[in-house]
Amino acid sequence: MSLTSGSKFGPYEIQSPLGAGGMGEVYSATQSSLGRQVAIKVLASASALDPERLRRFEQEARAASALNHPNIISIYDVGRENSTAYIAMELVDGKTLRALLEAGPIPIKRTLHIATQIADGLAKAHAAGIVHRDLKPENVMVSRDGFVKILDFGLAKLLPSVNGSDSSSETMTLAVPGTHPGMMMGTAGYMSPEQARGGNVDYRSDIFSFGSMLYEMVAGRQPFKGASTAQTLTAIIEDDPQPVADANPKTPTPLRWIIERCLAKDPEDRYTSTRDLARDLQSIRDHLSEATTSAQIAQAAPSAQRPKWMTPVLIALAGLMLGGALMYWLRPPAQETSATLRYLTFSGNDFAPSISPDGRTVAFISGRDGTLRVWLKQLESGSETVLTPGPDDDSPRFSSDGAWILFTHNRAAYRVPSLGGEPRRILDNVDHAGWSPDGREIAFLRYETDGPKIASNLGIASVQDGTSRVVHHFENQTLRAPAWSPDGSTIALVQQRAGSVGTPAREVILVSADGQTVRELRCPLLGGELSAAAWTNGSQSLIYELPESAADSGGALTTTVGSAGHVLMQDVRSGKVRTLFGVQAPVSRIEIAGSGRLIFDSLTQRNSLKEFSSAPGAPPEGHWLTRGNSIDRQPYYSPDGESVIFSSSRSGDVDLWEVSTKSNSVRRLTDHPASDWDPFVTADGKHLLWSSNRSGPFEIWTAERDGSSPRQVTQDGYDAENPVATSDGWVVYASGNPAHPGLYKTHFDGTNTTLVVSGGIAWPDVSPDGKYALYHIVSSALRAKIRVVRLADGGPVEFEARGQRGRFSGDGKSIVYISEKGQQIVRQNFPSTAGAAVKTLVPASPDLAIETFHITPDGQKIVVSYTQPSRSLVVADGVSGVEAPAATR
Repeated sequence: MSLTSGSKFGPYEIQSPLGAGGMGEVYSATQSSLGRQVAIKVLASASALDPERLRRFEQEARAASALNHPNIISIYDVGRENSTAYIAMELVDGKTLRALLEAGPIPIKRTLHIATQIADGLAKAHAAGIVHRDLKPENVMVSRDGFVKILDFGLAKLLPSVNGSDSSSETMTLAVPGTHPGMMMGTAGYMSPEQARGGNVDYRSDIFSFGSMLYEMVAGRQPFKGASTAQTLTAIIEDDPQPVADANPKTPTPLRWIIERCLAKDPEDRYTSTRDLARDLQSIRDHLSEATTSAQIAQAAPSAQRPKWMTPVLIALAGLMLGGALMYWLRPPAQETSATLRYLTFSGNDFAPSISPDGRTVAFISGRDGTLRVWLKQLESGSETVLTPGPDDDSPRFSSDGAWILFTHNRAAYRVPSLGGEPRRILDNVDHAGWSPDGREIAFLRYETDGPKIASNLGIASVQDGTSRVVHHFENQTLRAPAWSPDGSTIALVQQRAGSVGTPAREVILVSADGQTVRELRCPLLGGELSAAAWTNGSQSLIYELPESAADSGGALTTTVGSAGHVLMQDVRSGKVRTLFGVQAPVSRIEIAGSGRLIFDSLTQRNSLKEFSSAPGAPPEGHWLTRGNSIDRQPYYSPDGESVIFSSSRSGDVDLWEVSTKSNSVRRLTDHPASDWDPFVTADGKHLLWSSNRSGPFEIWTAERDGSSPRQVTQDGYDAENPVATSDGWVVYASGNPAHPGLYKTHFDGTNTTLVVSGGIAWPDVSPDGKYALYHIVSSALRAKIRVVRLADGGPVEFEARGQRGRFSGDGKSIVYISEKGQQIVRQNFPSTAGAAVKTLVPASPDLAIETFHITPDGQKIVVSYTQPSRSLVVADGVSGVEAPAATR
């Protein structure tokens, strides 16, 4: 029965056809009573009089409706309209897995993201006694926001209980009612061997079909495909597919073993539990970098064709190897060296720990009462007390004798007795500081700014009288966390990105105490920006944390992905790196608390989008556009104000997404394993701009409005970010390239690149008429100055403010920005001077911090990304190879 658009079908209005299969036709429709979009599947007319097809059609509805799982399609209604049977189900806005596979192999990270969800859905069905029996890419939908839905339980086999046993058992093997041995049901290329023979099937047949799909996702082709259906079935029964290692050498070894186990000819050699299969895939997904390393090592040896008689032996061996390997590669990260992790603090706002030399007391920064200041925790009793009055204290450091704690406050270095007392100022104009091994001096970092130009000066100061000297000057670098080696010879520094993360700095800067010798100790592993470093094993090694995502920064108070990471130990002479254990979230500082014991902070975070409107009747408290556990940030309105484009971690990496301001529906605009962020929509609504590291370093990219046809605009070679565009065709962006940092403009084809302002700048924006550009000079995580220049020649224009993420208003007569420390969104007239009056547009929230925002051209609506970071102290015990220095600071 063919239905036409606009026609009524029971309580539904047909919109358009979606497709057709062997058992029915599918249409998109609207359920009039609820205004809900649905998919309607009607039994094909040729099948209407076939009782068996009708039975299987209704069985599909019963099978799927009995399951409530986010990865299984939801059934809303089953009925008949004028003798035509139909099923109303969830409408998925996305593509089938088959459509995704048409472009070739799917990247490993996304493969694992999809496969884990399929396995989760299957595990639910199998636990309910339901076998799908027709798993194939056509029956898997991947929505635009990355969620997987298993479709079409038309061949589903419901396993009844036997002898009163629970129907959820996964070990039953019964013929489906209405079929018999020798009757094949399913799709040839994805059948299991027992299915191909027409034998009895159980949940392990689905596991084989799943393995076929997983193989195809990795290899880009089916494991079994002959010139005819008969030849395909013969290959399934008798032949081994090309080894995964040959089809795609980049496949992690544990994933190859999972695929081989799923494709075992004998069901007894496959997984005995689909839940175990899902857990193994999830473990590989969560620890992809380790699994990938294992693949690179394992594939150094050439593969060879094996005799078929060896297959059962190798499968058994692979099972043993898989079990052992998964215990190693897929175990929780904390167990990489049998370390035991536990939380030390629980306020949700504790970070920057320092341990006393006797290992009994931890000093740290806490903002639990709204004021950032130094606190102390006694590890034996668990008691916590405040030490300094604050506010805005940072980076506490115990002296080597434990008598004093060094910290910074309002860009000055102070020391306070660890037993309590009045803080004493050591030196002004200090951004970071650390003790010398004997406690008589401090190493300090002082940022030097000249307009947008920034430099870091490393100095030494006397604790007693504050006399100081600069020993080395670092141009165009923002350094932090000085750590003086126990032997007094070397000061270790790490880099941080000011304003934007950019291309991560994965090196420790080693400076001799006299400043005469400087060298870089580079981390050889890929990832984000390093945490502060700590000395161990005398002065032979450094310990730091490396985030897995290049989008994460170890020194930031907030994160963009919240990726897992690894705590590493690196020999300062040879550069060799050893992984100590894994962590589940970014770390800013690690401390050695004794032999085999480390203390560090851990940052988890979520960002959600909230819209405020000045329209009559709009709720003054605003309404949420997104709210969940992902990091949704950098919102940007479409020109018509009907949607917001934003960057999000919801797919496991950072991609660009779009949310409707009316329905809150979301869709993905970019889909790449690299990081895509900094979205911008051109005024004509036809193109996107963003920054991405998909070609290596961060560069500016552009695409059609829907994210299609992406192409690279800039060739910065290091770090180009924060793009905006003028109506006359200029792309304006910030470059963090230390060789030539600054504010640049270029054409959309990448030609005529011109430096507008030289120096370390961030977060540019352009006025509506394209005459002016604003930028930020960032001095710390929550402090920045906003300046304005003429875009034509870079000449300064009268305006100055202290704040972040400034945007020109739609009429160009004011600049809207986040006030210092992220308290509220304000508007300041343009032009104006520092200290000019401001008007509050969005007030401060007692529980949430404003991270980014955007405002519509008419100024009627503002969308805000509110961040909710949670920082806690964690202790790791049983870390092998870690020794506390005799003098730890």
